[in-house]
Amino acid sequence: LGLLTSLRYLYLDGNSLVGSLPSELGLLTNLQSLHFYDNSLMGTVPDEVCALRDSNLEDLRADCEEVACPCCTHCCVDGFGCSLT
Repeated sequence: LGLLTSLRYLYLDGNSLVGSLPSELGLLTNLQSLHFYDNSLMGTVPDEVCALRDSNLEDLRADCEEVACPCCTHCCVDGFGCSLT
């Protein structure tokens, strides 16, 4: 996944994903929007992903009840939608 350096939008919401986000997502330097809420993820968003907020990443959405996301632009709650952080 980290080799897709031209990728600009990655929407992984609602895919029944489990585990934690891979730090390799931080290699997606052209990423503008990343959504990964409504899954069964856990842990903390990797620093490598948060570092993308200093460049192109403008829209970062997570289920903040399950994943610690200090750099998210939106926190989402199952059944209640997403709100700005």
